[in-house]
Amino acid sequence: MIKKVLAASLNFLGAAITASPTHALNITAPSAYTGTAGNGITVALFNNSNRTYQQQIAGSQLSGIAIGDSITGVTYRIGSDIARPNSLAATFANWDLTLAQAANSIGSMSTTYASNMTNPILVRSGALSLAANDFIGGATSPSVNPFGVKISFTTPYIYQGGDLVFLVSHTAGSSPVGSFDALLVSTSGYGTDFRAMFDTLYNGTTAEVSNTNFAITQFTTIASVPVPFEFSPTLGIGILGGAWLVRRKLRKKSAITSKK
Repeated sequence: MIKKVLAASLNFLGAAITASPTHALNITAPSAYTGTAGNGITVALFNNSNRTYQQQIAGSQLSGIAIGDSITGVTYRIGSDIARPNSLAATFANWDLTLAQAANSIGSMSTTYASNMTNPILVRSGALSLAANDFIGGATSPSVNPFGVKISFTTPYIYQGGDLVFLVSHTAGSSPVGSFDALLVSTSGYGTDFRAMFDTLYNGTTAEVSNTNFAITQFTTIASVPVPFEFSPTLGIGILGGAWLVRRKLRKKSAITSKK
């Protein structure tokens, strides 16, 4: 009996040490703009007109996202300019997002969206409602606005490494949500580290503009290798102490029984 109690206690202790709770991380792409404002804006993401908007970003700009990690959501932030205040409320009958491996280098992207994607995954589709002030503005460069409400995926995307392509296609919003932080075509790294294109259709297939401002994006990710459990020495002492008390009580009971 004593051995069983001790074994059970040690097993529990071992499980506690090796337990690996999952933690979501927020990763900004390009990574250099985590706390730095972009030099431009884009309205393609949440326009009051139909849009299809494709972006490609190099794996080197996705610091913090490892192969096998799950991407579970995205968000954006208002451009840093006092003239662009908090976002407006808007509804979209359809706001669809597809993530994929890159089929081409950034410099060789095709204006045909499908030609730029390998193993595309539709991670969310359907209606989207945004409340007023879901994206907080008011910062003046060099300050930066906070990222806004997260748009969660219905299907997580497992990152496969290398360049990442994401395609947003939406119907006209009920109002223009706002102007979002972006990088101009003239930004260093544009065309090699990141690039964007768009057209004015919902479910468009071909870009009308092959080089447009790149929206700074924050991904919510879950690591494929779980974060190690932060073991507390107090917990270990408590578990072993409890096992010792149980063992002591069992020995006393055994001694009393043997005297009878």
